Amino acid sequence: MAQRIGIFGAALVFLLACSRGDDGGEFSEGSGGAGGMATTVAASVGTGGEGDAGADASAYPPKNCDELVLCGDYSRGCTGCAVKGPCLMAYEGCFGDKSCVEFNMCMAGCEDDVGCQGGCAMGNPLGAERYNALVTCIICDSCATSCSDSASFCP
Repeated sequence: MAQRIGIFGAALVFLLACSRGDDGGEFSEGSGGAGGMATTVAASVGTGGEGDAGADASAYPPKNCDELVLCGDYSRGCTGCAVKGPCLMAYEGCFGDKSCVEFNMCMAGCEDDVGCQGGCAMGNPLGAERYNALVTCIICDSCATSCSDSASFCP
């Protein structure tokens, strides 16, 4: 259990780091849903993002988010596609839930401290469970190729 907590803690750091990437992504922040953290497709889908060559805005989201190649973050690339498509329920279930948001904030403060990460999960098991469902959906199920650098997080 502690190893799985550490793995998903590392995944959190990974996704948080990705979300602080450049602003040249494929999507823009929107409002509504998921506590205002949901994103909407911008008119410029298929432009500006690395790994989106040949993406067609009329075909968004693609049937297979992994086609976007770039792992991305919650607003672009495969991760952005996944949270708007196959992982939407897990995304809204996490960011629309106070316990999951609090778990994310706790984990963000831990950086690479596995003991701290374990404390976050022990103190907030529901938040950890919802976050783990989101990470599993994105990294293991929807973006296995695009986010292959993080495949070690998968069971």
